Amino acid sequence: EYESGSQTITSAGLLTLNHGLGREPRLFDFYLVCTTAEDGYSIGDKVTANMNSSTSGASISNTYYFTSTQIFLRYSSNSSAFVNGAKSSGLSSTFINSNWKLVVRAYA
Repeated sequence: EYESGSQTITSAGLLTLNHGLGREPRLFDFYLVCTTAEDGYSIGDKVTANMNSSTSGASISNTYYFTSTQIFLRYSSNSSAFVNGAKSSGLSSTFINSNWKLVVRAYA
């Protein structure tokens, strides 16, 4: 099992992580950690990161790929890289990148 530290979310940025598993991962888990209260979420709240979603006609696609040594994630070029349901209402909400950190888990 591999777990990254908290990663900065930068629109259109490329994240490169050395997983150290010794082979290609079989499963992945991506989640967001709230660092600034937003949409009813409190600091420290965790939500599953929706890698591909859409809201108000905008399509958001975060793409990841991997090798036996590294995980790469290209963040969406949209100003908000992730869309999730607001905790306070359940309505679709584009998260402000700087209010969240991404954590990646990989399993071999």
